[in-house]
Amino acid sequence: MDRLKASMDVLRRLAKETDDPNCVVLAEREINDYLKTEIDALKAAIERIGKAIDEEAAKGQGEDWSLMVGYVQSCREKLPGAIEVRSLFVAQLDGDRGMVAFNSHV
Repeated sequence: MDRLKASMDVLRRLAKETDDPNCVVLAEREINDYLKTEIDALKAAIERIGKAIDEEAAKGQGEDWSLMVGYVQSCREKLPGAIEVRSLFVAQLDGDRGMVAFNSHV
C-alpha cells in the first residue's frame, strides 16, 4: 500500500476520535513517521548526486566542480536531523493533579 495512503487512513481514523486523549500524540507520531521516510529518501538522493559530482570532479578534466560540491554540502546541512516524536511509552501519572505527562525524545 502507498505510504501516503496508509498514513492518511490512520489520520482519518484519528480525526474521528478527537476525544481520545492520545489523539494528538498519535497523529504527530504518524505524520513524523511519514515525513521521516520522505526525508530519508531526500538524503539518499542528495548523497547519490553528491557522489556523482565527486566522481566527475575526480576525473580532473579542467572543470571546476567546486560550486556544485558546495551546493550539495549546503543541501546536506539544511536537512533536518531527527524529528522530535512524542512517546507514549513513558507516560507518568501525576497522582495529586490526575494529569498525564508525555515525555518526548529525539
